[in-house]
Amino acid sequence: MRVTRLYDLSDFSGTIPYSDVSVYADRQHDEVYTTTGRTVRVFNASGMEIYRFGDDWDLGMIYGLAVNPDGNILLLAHRLLSTQETGWQIVRCDYRGVPLGSLEIDLPEELADFWPDRMLHGNGRLYLVSTTGLEAVVLDIHGRYLRSLDLAKLLGVEDPGTQHISGVGLDGAGNLLLTIPVLFKAYVVSPDGSMSFFGSPGSAPGLFGIASGITGDDDGNIFVADRLRNVVMIFDTTHRFVREFGLESGALSLHRPTELTTGNHGRLYVTQARNQGVAVFGLTALRTELAAESRLSQKGGAQHTALADPTTLDRGTPGVFPRRYLGKYSNLT
Repeated sequence: MRVTRLYDLSDFSGTIPYSDVSVYADRQHDEVYTTTGRTVRVFNASGMEIYRFGDDWDLGMIYGLAVNPDGNILLLAHRLLSTQETGWQIVRCDYRGVPLGSLEIDLPEELADFWPDRMLHGNGRLYLVSTTGLEAVVLDIHGRYLRSLDLAKLLGVEDPGTQHISGVGLDGAGNLLLTIPVLFKAYVVSPDGSMSFFGSPGSAPGLFGIASGITGDDDGNIFVADRLRNVVMIFDTTHRFVREFGLESGALSLHRPTELTTGNHGRLYVTQARNQGVAVFGLTALRTELAAESRLSQKGGAQHTALADPTTLDRGTPGVFPRRYLGKYSNLT
């Protein structure tokens, strides 16, 4: 996996000095939203702010955001119902952020105390997660209840009161991705309710210090942020460690990465602490890059067979397999 720093989320004054902001990608319209408290900002595909709304006390504090297919914005909001009572709701807004009403959500009686603080959208579903109660509820895009997940039981957590979820994400297949820092584990919960996990404590590459944000891409790769080790780790579809970045000086350096979100065209959004803002990285599979170079070489008149696998050089010339990649592999045939 090749990683390139593209840009930071910015306005006309430069990088916005965010600290631990929440980021949501609207892949259908190729836009990105950030939420802090009651404020929502909208960015285009180049990372420039194009609109903002919020600071509305009627909306409450925003804990999640999604954009449905018709372009309306859904906000998971906690708001004060009275001087002694708070509640949560999913507010539906138009593209300008004007409230249009709230979704009618009818949960089963046993979920009367369910209190979500994260909301994700994928595959036509809304995923509500309680990171402290270790429960999840799945709704359709209109708010109709579909099913619930007892995450504490599913993940084998013995004491939900102390073992809270930190990172919540989705991958392209609709798997729910979670991290629990005190267990040094990342979990993958499939739509059918089966579960797998990976992770071990340590300070070496690929090991977890304080695992935080987690997300996945359309190819099944999983990305995990580590606040203590100051890196973002990349794992493949079999949960095998591929590489990490963040400790390097220069463009790939990170400051306490916290939350992760994937967008279109291989973009990875990484939130940071210490007013360092949201960094946007471009991810390119080495297989894709090598295939492109092979095609360019063929157009230049070289007579050889195009690479089917980047680790196999079959009757090639030095131009087919660039010298700078040789150090990345321990086995070459």
